[in-house]
Formats: sequence, C-alpha cells, structure tokens
Amino acid sequence: MNRGFGVSALVNPDIIAPLANAAEAAGYQTFWVNDVPDGNGLERLARAQQVTSRVRLGVGVLPVDRWSADTIAGEIARLDLDPDRLVVGIGAGAMHKGSLDATAAVASELISHVRAKVLIGALGPKMCRLAGSGAHGVILNWLTPAAAEELALQTKEGAAAVGRPMPEIIAYVRTAADPAAQSRLEREASSYEGYPSYARHFASIGVRAIETTVSGSSADIDRRFRAYASSTDEVVARAIAASDTLDDYMTVLRAASPATGA
Repeated sequence: MNRGFGVSALVNPDIIAPLANAAEAAGYQTFWVNDVPDGNGLERLARAQQVTSRVRLGVGVLPVDRWSADTIAGEIARLDLDPDRLVVGIGAGAMHKGSLDATAAVASELISHVRAKVLIGALGPKMCRLAGSGAHGVILNWLTPAAAEELALQTKEGAAAVGRPMPEIIAYVRTAADPAAQSRLEREASSYEGYPSYARHFASIGVRAIETTVSGSSADIDRRFRAYASSTDEVVARAIAASDTLDDYMTVLRAASPATGA
C-alpha cells in the first residue's frame, strides 16, 4: 500500500517546497495539498514540483461549485504542472442538488482535455460509484477502515458496471504525531461534525469524527494505516501539526513515513 503526505493550502507557502522534497526523500509516493477558498492547491503544487522529480503531486479536492473544468485545465497549463505526475481530485463542495451530475460533467471534460489522473472525492455510495464509472478513482475522507472497505467496493462496482479499469482508491487520514497537536486534531474533527454533509456521513458510519483520525507514535500510525491495506491503494497522512512551522510538519512526516512503517 502506498503512502501520501498531505497539508492544507493554508500553510505557509514557503514550507511547501521543503516538505515536498522531504516527502520524496522519505519514500512517500504522493504529496498532496488540499485546496481551500483562500489557498490555491494547484499553485502550491507548482512549488512542490520545482524541487521534486518522482513523487506524484495531488490536489484534493477542487470543488466543482468553485472550479470548472476549463479553469482547472487553464491553471494546470499556466503553472506548467506535469500531467504525468499530477493527480487532480474534484468534488461536489457545497453543492447539494445536482451535485452528482455536476461532478460527473467536470470529470468527463477534464479526462477529455487533461492527461492527469482525475479522482473524485466522495463520502457516500452514489458518489463512489460515480468515481468508479466516470473517473480514475476515488478519494475517501474522514472514515474508518471498515467504512473504507464498503465504499471502496462501491467504487469498484461502479467501474465494473461500465467496463472501466480498476479504480484507484485513496484514503485521507488526519494524522498527528506530537501530543501538543492533539487539541488541534480535536478542533478539526469537531469542526467537520458541524457541516451537514459530514454530520450525515459520521452518522451513517456510526462514529465520531475523532475516531477516524490517528495520533501517537510511528508504530501507532503504522498500525492504523495498515488497517486500510485490504481496501485502499494509498493512505494519505493528512498532517495535523502542533503549530504551522516546518519543524512541526516534519515531525508528522517522519513519524508517518513509509520507511518508518516498513
């Protein structure tokens, strides 16, 4: 099972390059940046690309209520992002009515015009089936290993139904390695429980948000990540650091690294 390392686009842009370089050196297969309204994930990936040569570069996810296929393709071209290394995650964002159709349309157009791999961020079975039938795979988020297994199955069934190749299954796991980061991890989990779509998601899988996260030693992180191995191709350590410094993010990167868990 591959491992990725991820941060929010709101981190200090100056630490993106050293983190990406360290992630590649540590054996991570993918370096991820989460796009947010005040932080362009693709721009942050351009910084990562400048100092790396092998690690895949993923953005997760670009919401289709803010990003059109043309805008995404235009940014990829403007930033000269390497399509052979790029993984573009898209999702419904704040859209509710018509979200499946809108996401499907953006995915289809992107796949037609961009050589990068296109994945769909999904919480429920319908979006997972769309990720299998209309994209290259799925990005799962805030879920237990048991829930990942069920949603991965839905994604694979979506691909099989239309004769597409086996989809890529990626799971984001909020990860902390320093006891000083626990309060930040708990605040992030609590904030997601306040979003209606996520509240429904947590109710459907029968857990609190904090139960989908991991914190502790390298051994604790590795044990949790391995629990996803039967259903996912990659687990992304979505870093929750004690503070927004390079040193604190490096603490998470080292603790969750593939070499540590080997």
